[in-house]
Amino acid sequence: MASTPVRVVLVGAGPRGTGLLERLTAHASALLSDRPLDLHVVDPFPFGPGRIWQPERAGVDRLDSVDDTAILPGEPSARAWAAAHARWGGAPAGEPLGRQAFGHYLTWAFWHTVRTAPAGVTIRTHLGSAVDVVGEPDGPQHVVLDTGAELTADVVVLAQGRAGTRPTAEQWKLADFADWRGLRYERPRDGDTLSFDGVPAGVDVLIRDAGPVTGDLVALLTVARGGRYVGDTYRPTGAEPRIHLRSPARPDLAPVRRPAAAAAWEKRRAALVDAGVVVPHPASDVVVPDATRNAFVLGTGAAAVAARTLIEPDTAWGPLRSSDDPLLRALAERGELAGWSGSGALLDRHGVAHPRRFAYGPLVGGADTLTGTALATENDVAARHVLAVLTGVAVLAGVAT
Repeated sequence: MASTPVRVVLVGAGPRGTGLLERLTAHASALLSDRPLDLHVVDPFPFGPGRIWQPERAGVDRLDSVDDTAILPGEPSARAWAAAHARWGGAPAGEPLGRQAFGHYLTWAFWHTVRTAPAGVTIRTHLGSAVDVVGEPDGPQHVVLDTGAELTADVVVLAQGRAGTRPTAEQWKLADFADWRGLRYERPRDGDTLSFDGVPAGVDVLIRDAGPVTGDLVALLTVARGGRYVGDTYRPTGAEPRIHLRSPARPDLAPVRRPAAAAAWEKRRAALVDAGVVVPHPASDVVVPDATRNAFVLGTGAAAVAARTLIEPDTAWGPLRSSDDPLLRALAERGELAGWSGSGALLDRHGVAHPRRFAYGPLVGGADTLTGTALATENDVAARHVLAVLTGVAVLAGVAT
């Protein structure tokens, strides 16, 4: 009699999810004793690039270097793959690999994993968002999608990357004021790109400094307008607006999730200040909506700055109940998600680890790095752990062989 497959739902198919998928397929036969494995992969964004690395998205490239990233062990790195596929945007020697080329590399990595999955491993993709997971700890888990579909799994793995946060009451007020007065208020997440075509040169723009995510956005107002960095100096073109950066209230409490990009942003910010393109402001300078001036106003008195554009990047730093990810929010509101164990297991409000729900990657904290050997090692350890859990599930369930 044929073995009944064990089932995994993998939520998230960006770089982390793709790497986990490959490791699960690579170890399945040996660790599951040839028991069939059904893998269901869920993501509302393109499989491989995910939300951040979609090659078709407009904008300049992020501050991070991804040249030595190798999502699939034993396969070419992103740089080597791009060099062999120049039509997808390979970078000249000495220049970092861009978003377009890396996004195409990730697309290849995901579908290569699907095409080369070993016998006994079935991979099904679902374009949509997971909005809830229900099921008793000792039984099957049911993943509910925003499409209305429901996927049944023995183990659920969350790898959708770092979620954003819902606006606070104060942020809603700023957004409402902008809508009412014809101004612009944005809360972009890390990796989002915005169009600043409607922002003229020389006008004041207010941006809260949130580290590398702010650096990525500032590049759209500087490098994307022809400016360039020569060593530690920024050469402006005159097409840039006047960018006012407000420091975070407690920068010491903000986690450094992209350390290399954070260091690069510090150097670029200093160069922009020296060039007169960026004006730094302390956290004590508060932004308020001013109906009389029909603008957002930063600071007070003669030093106050009025602007029609206010950008406050979403740092994704807050309680799980404030997450903009409906799945995380649903679990947190029921008390089924309050943190993560060292093995990646979801912890409930009592600190009890769930035996069938796990999360890996930026979602559970730490650096969002994609470089070096750490990514491959983490994915390998995580996949082995999930497969070990599946072996136990199959034995306990008394699956016929």
